[in-house]
Amino acid sequence: MKLGIVPYDSKSYWQAVYLRNELLRKPLDMKFTQDELDAEKNQFHFVVMDENLEVIATTLVKPLDNKKFKIRQVCVKETEQGKGIGKKLYGFVESYLYHEVTIPIHLELNARESVIEYYERLGFKQTGDRFIEIGIPHQKMIKVLGE
Repeated sequence: MKLGIVPYDSKSYWQAVYLRNELLRKPLDMKFTQDELDAEKNQFHFVVMDENLEVIATTLVKPLDNKKFKIRQVCVKETEQGKGIGKKLYGFVESYLYHEVTIPIHLELNARESVIEYYERLGFKQTGDRFIEIGIPHQKMIKVLGE
């Protein structure tokens, strides 16, 4: 297993887009628009690859300012779920930001209702009221690194 950051528009980036589309978009009958993909140019594209260098997990990290980041579209290939890969991916994201950005670092995400407890186990805290995004309930969550 290999963890890394891949460039926008690379082969691995497109594998990650495919995975996100299959797991996060298709079940909601949604498709990526070109504008949405263009907006990813200035985001970090974190991936986990298997021994064949195929993307099996991914997330985007969007800089909101120099100390604040939004974690987006986390997903793990269905056949790889339950193996701790998502936790390793998140650990890599946190480690990367901790070493590359001046602390404290503010992380935020909009968690689907079904994974709120998962993010709480990673140290995120719920903030604000639940809301509907892309037609399903979400909860904004935050975590501060280095406080």
